Amino acid sequence: MVETIKFIDRYAGTLLCAMLGIVSKKNSKAPEKPKRIAVIQLWGVGETILTLPAIKALRKKYPKAEIDILCTARNKDVYYDQKVSIIDISLNPLSIASLMLKNYREYDIVIDLEEYLNISALIAFFVGKFRVGYSHSARSRLYHQSVPYNDNQHVSQTFMDPLQVLGIRQKVTQLEDVRYPKEKEQKVKKLLQGINTRSPMVGISAGAAESAKSRMWPEEKWAALIDKISAHKGSTFILLGAGDVKETNKKIISKVKQKKNTHNFAGITDVPELFALCKKLDLMISIDSGPMHIAAAQRIKTIGLFCPNTPIRFGPLGKNNVSIYKPILKKPCINVHKGEVPECRGHNHMSRITVEDVFKAVKRLL
Repeated sequence: MVETIKFIDRYAGTLLCAMLGIVSKKNSKAPEKPKRIAVIQLWGVGETILTLPAIKALRKKYPKAEIDILCTARNKDVYYDQKVSIIDISLNPLSIASLMLKNYREYDIVIDLEEYLNISALIAFFVGKFRVGYSHSARSRLYHQSVPYNDNQHVSQTFMDPLQVLGIRQKVTQLEDVRYPKEKEQKVKKLLQGINTRSPMVGISAGAAESAKSRMWPEEKWAALIDKISAHKGSTFILLGAGDVKETNKKIISKVKQKKNTHNFAGITDVPELFALCKKLDLMISIDSGPMHIAAAQRIKTIGLFCPNTPIRFGPLGKNNVSIYKPILKKPCINVHKGEVPECRGHNHMSRITVEDVFKAVKRLL
């Protein structure tokens, strides 16, 4: 499904952007007192968390404006209780066409925070009177003003950059806390019943989403790390992830010597419950994935493991956090803003990161 969406977007979307770009005006001035603002962010939970500092700055700049977030079922929970309205978009052509027609030029300002997808620029073109986005690729022709995508800084700052057009210039030094309904805390308390929560609780996020499996660290290394931490400081290990990570976690646990305090929570929590669960942790150890940013946003000490992408862009932001980066190539293979998320079957990207590398960071933080 994901690959189908990307295929249609790349070819049909690029053509539509090029055609509509002919009639799209440039260099218009943003309205000083907008009544309605839309922000577009359609994809993963991790990246969406990195937009929250920009959303907060936008709300501060325009306290009286109605701010709508155009998102999807995949990431909408990140915007819960963030002083914005959530519009859940279904990524099928009929739903998108309906959205664009019903909201034609309804927004005074549209800020497109998608780095690559053409569909977000097309939505912005139809629903926005004044449009801001990134300056690369054909989609940039649909914006009134655009800014460069700086891939040599943290993505949370890159999401802040388009707001410069509106006079907002702010340095991002920490993430904004994610929020969730109180009843989710009660669900997590029930899930943790019978588990030793008195010893340090360590979250493990070992599985990648359907794309970029090259981010994953070997299962035997995760098992060895868990055993090493257990011997050093008896801990409870919570292996996290969506349902498709469940088997990966099972394989890791099968290799762990001390299984009693190692638990597989993959697939048994929804996104808000995952937020609440991460809040209970003393430490998160994660590959480049959503749970890493969830923990960092909630001021949980976090260790991030990187290679195909760089922590300069996606590291766990925060003063107590550590990124371990041992690249095998001079440049990162994953470049989301260019649509480059290769399988990298010829590169054993994460092979240079040793158990001892991670354990040293654990001893510092735990």
